[in-house]
Amino acid sequence: MTLRLKALLAAATVSVGLWVAIIAAGTWLYESSVDTTFTASVR
Repeated sequence: MTLRLKALLAAATVSVGLWVAIIAAGTWLYESSVDTTFTASVR
């Protein structure tokens, strides 16, 4: 495995991990805000 390929693989892994983290955080924030709005409207 060449050095360039290793660097490319590392960059791809990091960017995928970053996207997963961003999507997970966004989903969690969205769900918690929906829960808050829902409970506020029920009361």
